Amino acid sequence: MAAPPRNSAAAATAVAFLSLNTNRRTDLAGLPGLVRDSNPDIIFLQEVGLLPHEVRAAAAAMGYDAWLSSCEQPRRMIAVLARRPLQVVEVVPGYVQQVTFFNITILHLHLPSGTAAEMRARRRDMLQQHILPIIQRSQIPPILVGDFNCVILPIDAENFNTTKVSPALNSIVNRFNYFDNFRILHPNDVQYSFFRENMAASRLDRLYLPVIFASAVLIAKYVATVSDHFAFYSVFNSAALGLRLEDRKSTRLNSSHTVIS
Repeated sequence: MAAPPRNSAAAATAVAFLSLNTNRRTDLAGLPGLVRDSNPDIIFLQEVGLLPHEVRAAAAAMGYDAWLSSCEQPRRMIAVLARRPLQVVEVVPGYVQQVTFFNITILHLHLPSGTAAEMRARRRDMLQQHILPIIQRSQIPPILVGDFNCVILPIDAENFNTTKVSPALNSIVNRFNYFDNFRILHPNDVQYSFFRENMAASRLDRLYLPVIFASAVLIAKYVATVSDHFAFYSVFNSAALGLRLEDRKSTRLNSSHTVIS
C-alpha cells in the first residue's frame, strides 16, 4: 500500500511511545537512560525479569505508574509504564494487554516466540482468538505495539524464509488497513531490532497504526540497548491522534523528543 503523507515535525505537540524487550535483565536493559534521553509518555516492556514490586519501584523512580501482566508456564511478564492515568485490561496473561489512553486503544503484545510448527500455531491462535475479536468490535482499530516474534515482509528478516512469516498477522494488517509506522517514514531501510548469536537478525519489534492515524507519525526510530533487542521509539502528532496534551510540557516535540531521532 502507498505510504500516507508525512507530517512536519516542526514544533508540533507530540506524544511518544517506547517499546523494549528487556531480555529479563535486572537493569531493565538500561531503561532509565532511555527515559532520560527520550522522555516517553508510555513505555511498553516485554520479557521483564524483575519481580512485580521491583518493576513498580523502578517505574516510580522514573516517575511512572506500572501495570503488569504475567504468567508462570512459561514464565513471562509484560508491563506498561505511563505518567498519565491509563485503563489497562489483561487480555492474555504475560502476552497481551489492552490499554486505553484517552480516546485511543492500544494492544500491547508479546507473541509466542520460535519458528517451530507448534510455536507458529500458538502465535496464529493468539492472533485469531484474542487479537482479532478486539479489532473486529472496535470502531477504530487499536494500535498494535510490542514484540511480534514474527515478520510479514522479507525485508524485515535476515536469511528470510517462510517459517518467520505470520499469515495471521499479515491477514489482520491487510484486512484492517494497518500501517507499519516505521515503514511510513523508512519504506526501504534494512533495519533489524533483534540480534542474538547464531540466530538470524530480524525486525521483531514494531508498531502498527490504523489508517486513520497513519499521518500522525513524526519519528520512528530504533535505539541500541544492552538487551538483545533494540528499543523502538515512536513520536506522533497528538492532534492527528485526536489527543489534546497541551497542558503537559514534556509532550512538546522539543529536545526531549528529538534527541534520538
